[in-house]
Amino acid sequence: MKSSLFSLLLYRIPKVFCRKVSFLMSLSILCIIVYVGISWLHDESYNQTIAKVLPENTRVSACVLPDLKILAPGIMSFITKTAPVQCSRAAETNWVYVENGTYRISRKARQRHTKIHCFYVPILRGIDDYTVRLGSKTDFTDGDPLKFDFSEVHCTSPTTGENYTNLVSGIAYNASLFARVNSTPRGRNAMGLTVLMIGYDGVSRLTWMRHLPKTYQYFTKNLKGTVLEGYNIVGDGTTQAFLPILTGLTEEELPESRRGRPGAVSVDGFPFVWKDFKRHGYITQWVEDEPTIGTFHYRLLGFNETPTDYNMRVFYLRKREISNMFQSFCLGSMSNHLNQLNWLKEAFVLYPDKPKFVLGFHNEYSHNSQYTTLQNADDELTKFLKYLEKDGHLDSTVLILMSDHGCRFGKLRETFQGKLEERLPFFSFRFPEKFQKLYPEAYTNFLINAKRLTSPFDIHATFMDMLNYKQSETEAGGKLKRGISLFEEIPLERTCADAGIEPHWCACQKWERLNISDPDVTEATHEVVSTINKMTKEKRDKCSRLTLGRVISAIKMSPDNAKVLTFEKSADQDGRVPKFFIEEKAFAGNGFFYQVTVETQPGLGRFEATVYQSHKEKTFKCSDRSISRINVYGEQPHCIMNALPHLRPYCYCKLQRKS
Repeated sequence: MKSSLFSLLLYRIPKVFCRKVSFLMSLSILCIIVYVGISWLHDESYNQTIAKVLPENTRVSACVLPDLKILAPGIMSFITKTAPVQCSRAAETNWVYVENGTYRISRKARQRHTKIHCFYVPILRGIDDYTVRLGSKTDFTDGDPLKFDFSEVHCTSPTTGENYTNLVSGIAYNASLFARVNSTPRGRNAMGLTVLMIGYDGVSRLTWMRHLPKTYQYFTKNLKGTVLEGYNIVGDGTTQAFLPILTGLTEEELPESRRGRPGAVSVDGFPFVWKDFKRHGYITQWVEDEPTIGTFHYRLLGFNETPTDYNMRVFYLRKREISNMFQSFCLGSMSNHLNQLNWLKEAFVLYPDKPKFVLGFHNEYSHNSQYTTLQNADDELTKFLKYLEKDGHLDSTVLILMSDHGCRFGKLRETFQGKLEERLPFFSFRFPEKFQKLYPEAYTNFLINAKRLTSPFDIHATFMDMLNYKQSETEAGGKLKRGISLFEEIPLERTCADAGIEPHWCACQKWERLNISDPDVTEATHEVVSTINKMTKEKRDKCSRLTLGRVISAIKMSPDNAKVLTFEKSADQDGRVPKFFIEEKAFAGNGFFYQVTVETQPGLGRFEATVYQSHKEKTFKCSDRSISRINVYGEQPHCIMNALPHLRPYCYCKLQRKS
């Protein structure tokens, strides 16, 4: 009997009690996981530089970049889902599109309307880089070849009585271009690979991961692309990002080309890298979608001649002229973004076996949107990458996905992490398999460099290396000692000063937080406001004199035994890089850098500035280039908006427009 009862208990324990124990243990484990996850998200130490415990003889990089979290607590409020752009919501599917250099009338349109009569009007370059003109109208039918790259199409259906008007973009067959490419000899040391660079305005490395997750996943996992984790900007804005990439030089080192400046000339004479590629038998193509804020048109004089074999500027100028007929972000039933990708695609369709230098830069989704609309690019860009891979175009193409800088304005930028993300934009490369086999040393060095400090100057040096492998070191990187090809191993000892990155932009500095009532902070902030007022002094009749409203934050940098940039003369308000030389001496014995964030009156402008304090002279100095406007200025500078665009961030007009 006792034996039977004991056996019954043994039988009942696992059936009843053990189920409860198992449930409680599972619940405990889940709570632990949630607790650890929440603790990780709220551990602010992850937002600071992480010092790893390494063996005594381990070599450590001179630049230790901050370990930023993709889902940091202070960033979470900016990660929101937005309603997708629906270009087909109020419009019939586009009647006309371009495919492989020909006009096509869609099947849906032909089925619905039966008979369709169409003509096109060419969109041509006007008298300068800011105007367009229209050509003569010409009838066309389905399958007719393009005679011009861009046109306005008008169609009517005698069957239904409906009309259709839209703009189309494509690539017209060019016999002389084919002849030039076929007759141009390749350089003996040239790699012969096509370059496709697709960029988006104002997207940090982490923002790309947050808002373009499908693209990021496909690029890094499926295509095995590599992201440059230490890519650091060298100046403020798109122009300061692209000039070093495309010319290897800073704006100040190039001819004066700013609007309204004495002796200013167009940018045609700049040594753009696409000229080098063209000399090596490449077809060149460039598109930028917002003509009024173009890289070389917002402050600069633009081009007297079309700079690349194919250029989309006239298309967007015409679209802006008739913008009232389009829904936001749309070109009829197609998004502007997809239309831009399709135009890039046409170069690969029309010239599949020819080397190309292709640059596409998109502003509309991310320039002023705080990234809410950037999410709309994710599916379209991923699909485009899949097309390139499926059709074999990536077999001979270096694919670059990139941005110029992180967010420059708004609430995200005002956070500490936002400040650092501005300095660390997304930049990545994907090389074809044959490159890895033909150039194993270059590819190995590239993978090493992906974890080290890099800059726009290095991208230019890499392009030059592609055209003349291992022969262009002195020309590309030796002259100013700042640009290093990514195919050469970048030294661990490299500092921001070595790379031509000023302290204001360097993301691998060590900063100490200060009390905003500190006397040195007070002097530093007054120097900032004084510098801004000097910048607008020439227009004091229109621009208000600013005063300090409040100090928001202050930090101090003092990196012992670091190389620092000693400037031969100050930078200017356009963000142009000052002339400098690298001085080999211990920084700590000479002074400190303060970085302060202030709000000014009138207008509540917020500025972040880096100020240098000299130990010897006990003075504070702030260069124009080291001041960033971090909130939107809107119409505040309307009185000088067009005449002096370089003063827009700093001028609060005395007479404000009524809202």
